[in-house]
Amino acid sequence: MKNGDRRRKGHATFGIIPGIKICQYGHMAATTPANLKATFTFDEATIRRLADAATRLSRPRSEIVRDAINDYHARLDRLSDEDRDRMLRAFDTLLPAVALRSREEVDRELCEIRAARRGGGRRTPSHL
Repeated sequence: MKNGDRRRKGHATFGIIPGIKICQYGHMAATTPANLKATFTFDEATIRRLADAATRLSRPRSEIVRDAINDYHARLDRLSDEDRDRMLRAFDTLLPAVALRSREEVDRELCEIRAARRGGGRRTPSHL
């Protein structure tokens, strides 16, 4: 066995990515692949909020963390308030620059374009 290939007792390797070994922590406690244990480090204020939420909701801390991660992930594609405000300001800046024309002028231009398209392409070969 190579020096880097030694497995520590109690750690089961369940997947290998070239150069990276992925081990399931506490594999004896996890009976299904859906229940993998992980270790995270939180500051004291976050731990207090987590404990408070678990107590108030009478739910395990792991469930609170799972729900928080799912909520955060669901909001990934949404704009933040700052981004939304920035984009609205840009829209308000650009909108006055758009040329406003009457409906009749737009309809007239569309009719001219459609007539030109119906009239066919070039009358002379393009290579001349």
